Amino acid sequence: MSGKSESMAEFFDHRAQGYDAHMRHTLGEDFVDYYESVARSFHVTDQPVKVLDLGAGTGLELDALWRRAPQAQVTAIDVSPGMLRRLQMKYSEAGERLTPIEADYLQYPLTPGWDYIVSVMSLHHLLPDLKGAFYRRLWGALKPTGRFIEADYVVSPSEEIRILEALETVEAPLDGTYHIDVPLSLPRQIQLLEQAGFVRVRVMWHRKEAAILVCEKQ
Repeated sequence: MSGKSESMAEFFDHRAQGYDAHMRHTLGEDFVDYYESVARSFHVTDQPVKVLDLGAGTGLELDALWRRAPQAQVTAIDVSPGMLRRLQMKYSEAGERLTPIEADYLQYPLTPGWDYIVSVMSLHHLLPDLKGAFYRRLWGALKPTGRFIEADYVVSPSEEIRILEALETVEAPLDGTYHIDVPLSLPRQIQLLEQAGFVRVRVMWHRKEAAILVCEKQ
């Protein structure tokens, strides 16, 4: 974790073209099932449910999501213009079902009324205190029947301790604006989500260092 850190936008702009191939390599044989499982966290419906996708990247989960909820209205937020360009190219036929927004989701005003909020491979850049505070904002932005789906990297509790201790060598700001990996353990993730107000947090999928958590508001 020592050395020069890139801003989040710079890091992902430089890697936008090869991002899909990178994730396919990272997840290996689990690649397809991982993104299909993210989509299975959504109810099958023909209604125009409102979905907020945080750190949407190239939208690897959206194909499967729209198969389950073909009228879902997806607002895709990402700080990287390069990632959003690739997302728009990939889903050029989505029309009004897709609203891309170039923004830092930590600073973006989260208005209430979302049926779903989803984040895939993005929130592992946040320290526990910052992540816990952000979870509380997400809880407040969901409808009473809303659901938050977080798919991300996880580590063992001992590795989590090692990572957090290693952050002492990082010179870049630890406010989520620089690309610094801070994956947490599942117990810590669940604790933070429950403290934020989510009443039921379920580990839907967990293989190796990737997991999917489904969180109910009430």
